[in-house]
Amino acid sequence: QEHPGAEPPDILDCADAPGRAMEALSLGCRIVVLQPGPAFADIAGRAAALGALVLPAAPPSIDLGGRNTARLLESWLGPT
Repeated sequence: QEHPGAEPPDILDCADAPGRAMEALSLGCRIVVLQPGPAFADIAGRAAALGALVLPAAPPSIDLGGRNTARLLESWLGPT
């Protein structure tokens, strides 16, 4: 393991649901994705007070649920 003890972040995509984002934050999720809207700034401020982060869009991700996952993962990670 290249980074022993490193924990991947838990990120919940809440789409356009600010109530769901607040629920996730109150339950300990430290990063939520929330589409920009009227409540975005308020939720982001509350998240910051909790030491959490609200993203306006999902970060890049990889789906390992399909076929050719080994090749997909190699491509995602790049040369080692």
